Amino acid sequence: MSKAGTRRKSRELALQMLFQLDMGHQEPEQVRRTFWSERQDLDEKVREFADDVRDGKFILPIGRRMPLRDAAEAQVLGEKGGIGKIILLAPDSKE
Repeated sequence: MSKAGTRRKSRELALQMLFQLDMGHQEPEQVRRTFWSERQDLDEKVREFADDVRDGKFILPIGRRMPLRDAAEAQVLGEKGGIGKIILLAPDSKE
């Protein structure tokens, strides 16, 4: 896998882990167990990156949290860029 491909895959995996933590209301160890049990074929660099995200060593720049009903607006804002990541919150979310 190329460096760009590895970075892209790392970002995808990091977002999947964050989704499991936030929306799935899972404990970090549970996320780690279920997440990696399905991904035995990943190389060590991708695993290290995902572990760094989980452990808070790599912070994703979250610019906004918006209700899911505002997904269209979030898409427009995301396409403009420059605000960080936008997290869409489920209707029953506490935030």
